[in-house]
Amino acid sequence: GGGEGNVERNFHIPTKQPMWEGIAGTTRGSFFRSPNWVDQSNPPGVTSQAPSLKENPKWIELLSGLFIIYSPNLVWLIMALAVYFCFPYNYEIAKDWDYAFGTWIAKRAVLNFILVFSYDGFWHVALYGLGWGNRP
Repeated sequence: GGGEGNVERNFHIPTKQPMWEGIAGTTRGSFFRSPNWVDQSNPPGVTSQAPSLKENPKWIELLSGLFIIYSPNLVWLIMALAVYFCFPYNYEIAKDWDYAFGTWIAKRAVLNFILVFSYDGFWHVALYGLGWGNRP
């Protein structure tokens, strides 16, 4: 489309953005906005990703760990670490395959079920129920 050239031409202009811009995959602090490189005048899925991908791999981001900080996967990492430290594995019970072990596995399954379905449920309600994923 005609607007695509504007995105490519303006892509490499240095901007003074706050350090937290893009953390956990957000755009201007929101999970519900399109990335800055998306040309909103085009239909969804038409903006070329070539300008943002032509410099890959970005070795500094990979070697420093910044890729996880600015990725939506940061949310899952935080949730996984919180569960790991708040609800630690009980290795003593796991040594014996008895009733206590089965009870512990059942509690762990409930915890994982609640975690996954509350996360997925949030996104389902936000994107489909409330329509926050639609373009204006």
